[in-house]
Amino acid sequence: MQMLKWDHQQDRRCRSWALTIKNQREEVDDVLDDSPSLVSRLDEFLPKAYRKARLRAAAETGLPEATFPATCPYDIEQVMGD
Repeated sequence: MQMLKWDHQQDRRCRSWALTIKNQREEVDDVLDDSPSLVSRLDEFLPKAYRKARLRAAAETGLPEATFPATCPYDIEQVMGD
């Protein structure tokens, strides 16, 4: 969700959003370290997580849901990258 807000509200970007994205990536890394078998399923999880993130981003920003792409515009590398 933070990545959607980051991309669609560039004028409102702030340090806390960047830190949230970084922290969430670290949390996912920790889960994957604890359960390496999940790595092979990331492509399966991403669309499901994106649907929820899209709804939350619309609710938090006040922007119409249609503002955000219907399908996830990010691949795993972008989600997990810097």
